[in-house]
Amino acid sequence: MDVFDPSLVAGVTTPEPGGLTFKEVMEYLSIFVGKNIVGADIVELAPDYDTTFVSSISASKVARELLMLLYS
Repeated sequence: MDVFDPSLVAGVTTPEPGGLTFKEVMEYLSIFVGKNIVGADIVELAPDYDTTFVSSISASKVARELLMLLYS
């Protein structure tokens, strides 16, 4: 999760200034459609740092996309 720009996703343990937007991450994940992906994980989420819950929601959407990749 620390690949995201901290202005968009505050709940990460190691923020990456100038990081990616959610749309950019989804575009990068689309490269893997049709590939034989066998596993994935989401790391660096720290929901206690984000009172708006945007980080948790973003992580859940990334998880959804990863699951769809695993079963595509």
